[in-house]
Amino acid sequence: MEKITTKEKIFNVAIDLFSKKGYNQVSMREIATEVGIKEASIYYHYSKKKIF
Repeated sequence: MEKITTKEKIFNVAIDLFSKKGYNQVSMREIATEVGIKEASIYYHYSKKKIF
């Protein structure tokens, strides 16, 4: 079984939230909370929200 990386989890959660709420209604903090990481940790993997 292949392990999903944190970067992949962030991406998957972001896409899911964007599809439910719309891109402009989702914050980086909300993505982090859903993934279960600190908001600052997202910036280790993604420099900004626009890359999603």
